[in-house]
Amino acid sequence: MDLIEAIHANSSQQVERLLAAGADPDASHENCTALMLAAARGQLEILDLLLKSGASPEKADADIGRPGLKRLVQLAGKEQLSSEPFGHTALFYAARHGHTAVVERLLKAGADPNRRDFLDETPLIWAVEGGHHSSLKVLLQAGAQPDAKALMAALEEKHPVCALELLEAGVQPDQKALVQAAYLAEAPLLEKMLALKPKLKAGKALAPVAYATRTVPAAEAPPGRWTTIFNEHGCFKRIPEPEEKILEAVEVLLRAGAPVNQVSSVGPALYVAAQQGLTRLVQRLLAAGADPQLAYQDSTPLEVARLLSHEETARVLADALSNP
Repeated sequence: MDLIEAIHANSSQQVERLLAAGADPDASHENCTALMLAAARGQLEILDLLLKSGASPEKADADIGRPGLKRLVQLAGKEQLSSEPFGHTALFYAARHGHTAVVERLLKAGADPNRRDFLDETPLIWAVEGGHHSSLKVLLQAGAQPDAKALMAALEEKHPVCALELLEAGVQPDQKALVQAAYLAEAPLLEKMLALKPKLKAGKALAPVAYATRTVPAAEAPPGRWTTIFNEHGCFKRIPEPEEKILEAVEVLLRAGAPVNQVSSVGPALYVAAQQGLTRLVQRLLAAGADPQLAYQDSTPLEVARLLSHEETARVLADALSNP
């Protein structure tokens, strides 16, 4: 049994014996060092043995990326290049999997919290993408520099707690971040962004809030024509976030002066609310001055509600049109 096999077997005794017999603590297999493997698996005891035997926390899976790597990732995606060396150290893997104790140990051993891989990503971004708030906090305390890329990663991967932590750490949101946050329908997050940057255009986020969705097993989805997703775990439906949550987020934007009839990239807010069958939101938007005749893609809110069989929503809109 060699060192890599001993780590796969999670045998700290074998690892200790092999290291004592002269095994290279920086041994690797297919671009993955022993330290990276232990970090990814959260094996703190084995990680300690490797570090005490001289394993370098800054040894990466490659020193130079091959030409055109970023373009290749854009075309194929990182998941299609799983064996490709991207310039990662053990700290990246510990952060990705949320092994906070391992993150702390590697930082204490001298791992660079601001190291960037060949795609310009950091351990901080990897922690954020995985939604590992505790690892994120440890990295920030160790001097990791948060930036707009990390904030967008938190928003795109739907980790609002991580996004709030980054805002508290000093990241300034831009308009793109506000709109992306709207799709989460997280009122505290939107409120924090608008407090930091009052000049952000709240109106552009109003319709995306109405379009905030979550993914649930198909059997748990309410009746309706929801987007269906098939994957290795089964069949799922993408349904709206709870309406109460959406209404709270909408109130934040209305208080910030969001024009209720502004047309965003997904349409006017009333149209999206009708499309999603959010009757209470339709009522709130109408009360705020939304125009029930404002069409999008050649359909009015009433027409789209009827098309998608949102009968209660359609009744509310029909009443609004007959009693202007």
